[in-house]
Amino acid sequence: MAAGKGYSAWAKLGHQGSDPVAPGSFGGWIKMRKPPGAYPTTDIQHKIGAGGRAMGVACKGKSGAEFRKCRHENVFHK
Repeated sequence: MAAGKGYSAWAKLGHQGSDPVAPGSFGGWIKMRKPPGAYPTTDIQHKIGAGGRAMGVACKGKSGAEFRKCRHENVFHK
């Protein structure tokens, strides 16, 4: 569990109504779910990541039109 939380991020809590006399049948219900499985990274995701890293190195410290030109050269032409 994450720090500060009383339940898992993958738990579905039951709903409870606002009427204290008849709060509803799902008030104390918790359904535990397993987290989604990993999926393989696609080729385009690898290319986008590599372009972003190259841009981060080449364009560091630039701003304005200079940054846009650097970004265009490093991301869109690789």
